[in-house]
Amino acid sequence: MPLPTLPQTSTCQEKIDRLNWTDGQIYSAYGLRFGLRTNNPALLDATAAHLPLGWLPSPTSDSENNTVDILYSLRFEDPSPHPASPREASPKGGKCDEEMSNLGEEREENPKGFNHIAIKLKSEPSKSSQTKDASINPFASPEESKHLLYCGSALLSRTENLAELLTTLENHAELLTAFRAKDYLFIHAGVVAWEGKAILIPGRSMSGKTSLVRALLKAGATYYSDEFALLDKEGIVHPYSVPLSIRKGGNIVGCKTALESLGIEPGTEPLPVGLVVIAKYQRYARWKPEILPPAQAMLALMDNAVAARGEPAFSMPILKKVAMNAKTIASKRGEAKRVASAILEEMR
Repeated sequence: MPLPTLPQTSTCQEKIDRLNWTDGQIYSAYGLRFGLRTNNPALLDATAAHLPLGWLPSPTSDSENNTVDILYSLRFEDPSPHPASPREASPKGGKCDEEMSNLGEEREENPKGFNHIAIKLKSEPSKSSQTKDASINPFASPEESKHLLYCGSALLSRTENLAELLTTLENHAELLTAFRAKDYLFIHAGVVAWEGKAILIPGRSMSGKTSLVRALLKAGATYYSDEFALLDKEGIVHPYSVPLSIRKGGNIVGCKTALESLGIEPGTEPLPVGLVVIAKYQRYARWKPEILPPAQAMLALMDNAVAARGEPAFSMPILKKVAMNAKTIASKRGEAKRVASAILEEMR
């Protein structure tokens, strides 16, 4: 299969394209095409466990079309000498250095250009991946660069730790997939199924949605997602059965735990949304749910939608269908296990 490439390239992208890429793979998911290329075939195999849920390799019959919407490039450290290093192709202080130093401003001015910018990840990079200079030179020599990860022409990571680089790829690709998806709307939410309908629990990280999902599962519900509610154009929710992210000992970053190890069998069928639960954890709070009107329900969903403001013509009709067809309740809550049964009763 030909190496994946972007339809349009900048000066910086052209210089990165000229590096010695030897292997690549094209994936499709949610109406998008993703490319992954590397200078080491073993590294391409190692990324398989770190790709977002839903990324499927493109069939060989599609091998003539190597154009992708988003391109990731992973350069493995090679101690062997290179006849011409990338630094020689781009002198320091050139246009590419300037372009990289302005990434923060570009993010605000061009929120759709995610394949050319570095977005904030769920976890901060370790000290080993940070440099004394805040600006990272993406065209450093191999001896200085170690392992490199690009998204388009943006350098996401330069580190000696390959596991760290693959974690950066996993986090970045998952969020970017959610932001750029064409066929589905991603909402930060936990999802379970009960009696043929889905229960959505909107909330960002640290909001307590994982605890509530686990409590609902123990009460008999079926697992659908701990990360995103995946809604199609009709407002139907689809399974996104990622491993549960369980925090232990007060850690900010959760430990992803395989569903099999927890005895969880996820649901597989798309379902209509029957209930939306806006439940903010507060110690010792009493569960006193109030029914929200559709307008307020829509605002709560929009606040947790990954790309609602970026593509309102696509997202608003979906959110409206969910808000009009499902009951939405809101309340502060105490311990999740104390409210799980009451939430399921709301579906009767």
